[in-house]
Amino acid sequence: MSKRSKNIVKIIVSLILVGWLIFSVNWKEVLRYLIGVNFYFLLLFVILYVVGILISSYKWKILANFKGFSQPFYFFVKTYVLGIFLNNFFPSFVGGDTYRVVALGRAEKKIHSSASSVVFDRVSGLLTAMILGVVFGLFNLGVMEKFAIWNYFIYGVGVVLLIVAGLAYFYPSKFVQRISGFLPKVISKHFEELSEYRNFKIIFFSMIWATGFSFVGLAFCNYVLFAAVGINIGVLNYLSVIFFISIISSVPISVGNIGVKEWAYIAFFGIFGVPSSAAISVVILSRVIQLLVSLVALPLYLQDTKMEEKIGN
Repeated sequence: MSKRSKNIVKIIVSLILVGWLIFSVNWKEVLRYLIGVNFYFLLLFVILYVVGILISSYKWKILANFKGFSQPFYFFVKTYVLGIFLNNFFPSFVGGDTYRVVALGRAEKKIHSSASSVVFDRVSGLLTAMILGVVFGLFNLGVMEKFAIWNYFIYGVGVVLLIVAGLAYFYPSKFVQRISGFLPKVISKHFEELSEYRNFKIIFFSMIWATGFSFVGLAFCNYVLFAAVGINIGVLNYLSVIFFISIISSVPISVGNIGVKEWAYIAFFGIFGVPSSAAISVVILSRVIQLLVSLVALPLYLQDTKMEEKIGN
């Protein structure tokens, strides 16, 4: 499928999901939730969200340092925040992640190494979310077992984790190396760069920092938003679905995950009796606040652009 065809499909999916939201959600109730929001909880959300950004930026810095990059922490924070801003309009691997790869790789002229740091940053975060989702899902299996599809989902993700672990373990084998030999040189180069992260220490610390972000920048943040709109949901119930929601929301099947994240919130939190209007209110608040926070990076980006133009002249 061509790039143009993929974009058309994403637009169609977004329109279908938005249309479904328009006609299935009680927007008067959404407005009621938004008007009655607790601003102290919103402030707490902003604080946790910023802390989450700092955690993720530092994690990326660790991965980049492993590859020999020497940019200061400020560079990673600034680049990460601007990447978040671009993710509001493009899929992460097209917008924010591509910008991060180019910004870091251009700084020290190591694009392949830069790309591997961003890819492993994404992969470690995704795997951590999958592990946490399975763990808390199993802890809450007594409540969730009446939903057969939920059991399949948990066990399915568990199988994927085992497959990934197996591939990572056997990657250096001659069989896998022979397979990689048939791949284009560019792709093989990326695999070689990525395989260098098969280091226990770097994997351990990246997963630790990814876990920190998963709780602070994802789970606690959004739990605060539910409290902001007056919805009380059990902590275990909440943790058993929030990580899976983050995984589903990251699937690039719509433009800027529009509609996908909203659907996931309604479907998963609806299991525990959360009204769809409340779930949508939480998503709207998170999108707006995240966009506003990411706007902080724009003046910094414009300033850097002007400096590069002066140096070029």
